Amino acid sequence: MYAMCGKLIAKPSQRGQLVEILLRAAQTVGQLSSCRLYAVNEDLADEVTVWVMEIWDDKEAHDASLKDERVRALIAEAMPLDLTASLPVESPTPPVTGERIIQFSGYDWVVRDGGLSGPGPNTWSGSNVWVDENGDLHLKISRTESGWTCAEVTTTERLGFGIYQFQVIGPIDQLDANVVFGMFNYPTEDVGSNATNEIDIEYAHWGNPEWPIGNFTVWPAQSGVEQTSESFPVTLNGTYTTHRFVWESQKILFQTLHGHRDDDENEIANWLYKPDEPLVHISQQAMPVHINLWLFQGQPPVDGNEVEVVIHSFTFASLGK
Repeated sequence: MYAMCGKLIAKPSQRGQLVEILLRAAQTVGQLSSCRLYAVNEDLADEVTVWVMEIWDDKEAHDASLKDERVRALIAEAMPLDLTASLPVESPTPPVTGERIIQFSGYDWVVRDGGLSGPGPNTWSGSNVWVDENGDLHLKISRTESGWTCAEVTTTERLGFGIYQFQVIGPIDQLDANVVFGMFNYPTEDVGSNATNEIDIEYAHWGNPEWPIGNFTVWPAQSGVEQTSESFPVTLNGTYTTHRFVWESQKILFQTLHGHRDDDENEIANWLYKPDEPLVHISQQAMPVHINLWLFQGQPPVDGNEVEVVIHSFTFASLGK
């Protein structure tokens, strides 16, 4: 443990600052690479709260409390650095100790494994996630003796403005009415609450087989603002598809295409989202990427069958903004 330990003081109004800034501060002075934050006394006056921070040289040693809403936004008066700097476009998100990490398409991904929780809610099992000998990622919804289990992976790295592309194998236009397949980024607690900041490509009927299965959705950068969605029907001419969104500060372009490709040929659907107030409606902060396969409202597949989707590749190209 390094010497940057001690009491930190932060006003509640300052909690909007990103905990990543603290991590970056530690890295900047060579202390590396993660921290633990503990509330010393939660009953102090509203104006101040006292914390203790420990910097470790082993990033695997960091604590799950890093994700705690109470500690996500501290400004350390004792820190000798400018902690008001903006978050970089790309920044690391250290994995929580004990989480299973897989490598896929050049990125480290955390495999979700746990009890009943959203979306759905569903139960999540790491046994539903694996990378095969060809380097393809498999996600599965399985039926067990205790019920149905779902799958999700999340990058350990946060990515910002850029081109996000997912190449998929499977008849995703024929998914069961209760099955949801998602490719998206999602805010950690320090970035925003649920129903904010998210950028989604989802294949789902949302329980109604009459509804179009393709869905592009942008969630606002702040709470209290409605999300905006574009739905579209999909009929595939094979089992290979490419899904893409280009995230910029002022706009987001979505595309779904037949085949595995890097160009714009054989397009199935596209949507350009360019709101009048982009800073309100489009996230401006780097976030992890998620890929998941789950059950709408936790309801089992109507046909009673297990489901598997294969992701051939994920690529990200920064726009450098």
